[in-house]
Amino acid sequence: MLNWFRATRNELKEKQVRFLVTGSIGLKGVVRNLGLAPSINEFDAHEIPPLSDDEAMGLLSALAKGNDIPLDTRGQKKILNLLGANWPILLQLFISEIQEGEFKKPPTTGQLEALYRERLVNGAEDGLKTV
Repeated sequence: MLNWFRATRNELKEKQVRFLVTGSIGLKGVVRNLGLAPSINEFDAHEIPPLSDDEAMGLLSALAKGNDIPLDTRGQKKILNLLGANWPILLQLFISEIQEGEFKKPPTTGQLEALYRERLVNGAEDGLKTV
């Protein structure tokens, strides 16, 4: 895949094409261990730090509102507590799981704990449908 990105960038260099590649671990260490370091010489790494609690609450609120997901302040605080770190990708994943659950009203603390345990931690394939 890294070689494909490099070849494609070279092929389209006159068009100033850019790619955004994200991940949860550092790419440099992985490719160095695999002996593929030359394949990432065009990549710039940018670490996205965890958000403050206020920023995380704002992100959860905006994502919930923008996707018509019922989530109150109590639920937002519970999500932050369950995750333990305010990484944007984890906050987005949690919102996605609430959306998949098709909640009609804000999920309870117990429902959020179940989503966290069964969907985010265990990666269960069965959807949690609630009324």
